[in-house]
Amino acid sequence: MTAVIDHTEIQSRPTTVESPTGMLLATVHEAVSACAEYDPDLLGFQSVAGRALVSFAGLARTAAAILGTPSGTSLSDGPGVVVLRDVVAAACVLERAATSPPAVGGPKAEVAALVPVAKGLQAALLEAMTNHA
Repeated sequence: MTAVIDHTEIQSRPTTVESPTGMLLATVHEAVSACAEYDPDLLGFQSVAGRALVSFAGLARTAAAILGTPSGTSLSDGPGVVVLRDVVAAACVLERAATSPPAVGGPKAEVAALVPVAKGLQAALLEAMTNHA
């Protein structure tokens, strides 16, 4: 499956979900996929779904930084198309971090602590999208 969001493409790849990073990456990909056919105007920062997406992007960037990859700047506000671009960019950064050689000892516990947070954000996002439809 491929989600194309305003000239930004993220290709869904089979991920190893046994690792905390793989579980987190799979959750972020699922969130991006859920937004693929949703009206971007309804995903601005002013909406519940938009705030969940901004939080998702921040979470992905945090995990990338923990894994030693430069994560870029987190978004704090914006219209739906900007929020979508940011979450896709953050997913790409996390994917790059996940495929980089792991550091010795790796920060698996720190990334593992983010997985339940991501699952909660995913539930909030899907609920907000369902309630608005």
